[in-house]
Amino acid sequence: MLREAEGGVAQLDRPGRRLLERLRDDPAATPRCWPVAAIARRLGQGPPPLAHLVAALTAEGFATAASGVMAGQLRSEAPWPLVVATAQRLVARRLLDR
Repeated sequence: MLREAEGGVAQLDRPGRRLLERLRDDPAATPRCWPVAAIARRLGQGPPPLAHLVAALTAEGFATAASGVMAGQLRSEAPWPLVVATAQRLVARRLLDR
């Protein structure tokens, strides 16, 4: 469908195109999905950027991606305590870099 939209066959507005792009990029490798807002509540402060959290968890060997279905959500096979600990480490590093 995205190819059809790009080729001019189907017309998509910008939000529709962005949704299809997110869905295309979502490997759906794991059914677990964590809202970034829940991570922020757990940390008691703003979360790290989603892309940084995805990269960090991927580097630790977990299948991880931004959700293509729901904006601001993280798909990962990493256990919840590790997701929170990784987010906390990233936030601490960001604060030290200031």
